[in-house]
Amino acid sequence: MSGDSIYIPPTKRRVPLRDQLTPLLFSVALTATLTLILSLNIFTSQQISLQLGETAPQTILAPQSLTYDSPFLTVQERRQAVATIFRYTTTDRSIGREQTNKARAVFLFIEVVRADAVADVPTRIAYLQAIEPIVLDAAVAELLLSLSSAQYGAAKNEVLRIVAEVMQQDVRADNVSQAQEIARRLIGFEFTTPQEQLIGTIAPQFIVPNVFFDEVATTAAREEASTAVKSVRNEIRADEIIIQQGEVVSELQLEELERLGLLRQGTDWYSLLDAFIVSLIASTAVTLYWSRFQRRFNRAFRYLFIMGVLLLLFVLAARSWPPAGATALLLPRHRPVYVAHRHCGCAAVGHGGDGGGHHGRLYEQQFARGEYVYGRGRHSRHPHLARYPTFLRLLPRWHD
Repeated sequence: MSGDSIYIPPTKRRVPLRDQLTPLLFSVALTATLTLILSLNIFTSQQISLQLGETAPQTILAPQSLTYDSPFLTVQERRQAVATIFRYTTTDRSIGREQTNKARAVFLFIEVVRADAVADVPTRIAYLQAIEPIVLDAAVAELLLSLSSAQYGAAKNEVLRIVAEVMQQDVRADNVSQAQEIARRLIGFEFTTPQEQLIGTIAPQFIVPNVFFDEVATTAAREEASTAVKSVRNEIRADEIIIQQGEVVSELQLEELERLGLLRQGTDWYSLLDAFIVSLIASTAVTLYWSRFQRRFNRAFRYLFIMGVLLLLFVLAARSWPPAGATALLLPRHRPVYVAHRHCGCAAVGHGGDGGGHHGRLYEQQFARGEYVYGRGRHSRHPHLARYPTFLRLLPRWHD
């Protein structure tokens, strides 16, 4: 039918591959660059790098007041609580009886030697010195042979009495010498000097430990005492000296620096992930905006790159500017590091700086002159800061 019209559907224009890949590559590049800018403080942080036993290169003050449960102080308190806890077995009376029987056996042998009329004196002295449970020198052995029967009998009974009395007490391995000294002091006043010498030599040698360390009971008691110790809280006041220049770093000081956020740790992957997510959202929004509203006007891709460059310049400028107010919340930098004035010891603080801009150069110049490392708003009237009026005018807005 020649009068009928034929409908020809419009052909869909094919988008070149270059036009499809360009926004994607732009989004990837913008995400990577924004992530790098926002995470500069992670890789260029001015936090303090100290190790246990290292000498501190500068005096460090606390940037803020802080109270926290200190693991180090808690462990130290628990060690002190269990240091004096020891448990021993009950007194073993069989050891006292055994030592008393040994003393009787020794005196029985001494009486045999004293009654020997055949051997000469040197031989009998040698016999007495050969007694194994005790040690007798030649003078004491000769004294045993020279005493009368009454004097010898009285000294013998006194030795047996002292041994029995002392061994009824708790004698530990760590206080045997004290128990032996007590045995010497128990000698009665009715004895002569030779008898006292004899008793003071023989009696202490039969004093031995009769109670012993109980490891199981000690462990249980120490665990109970350690559990009873509550967590020790450590209070740090603002501007308190954490560590002095030249001081050897201790474990507690490292803990305080870490809790204050001043101790350099490993890479903060959570902050890096946060920067990546923010950068991905921003770059995706820019790319979608361009694809939805700008491409319909057939604008060249160079406008997209110009917009990306402007965005990067804005973020970089905001990132480099001292954080204050909302900027500090959106683009946080690393925490302030407090140090003491190198001449007068007053407190000073700063955000580290990346060396760029007017403020970073001021930091470096002041540090090189040995005056102070960082500045602080409330110290703006300090005479050492009077020569930097521009810097001081910025400090109240920055910190106060």
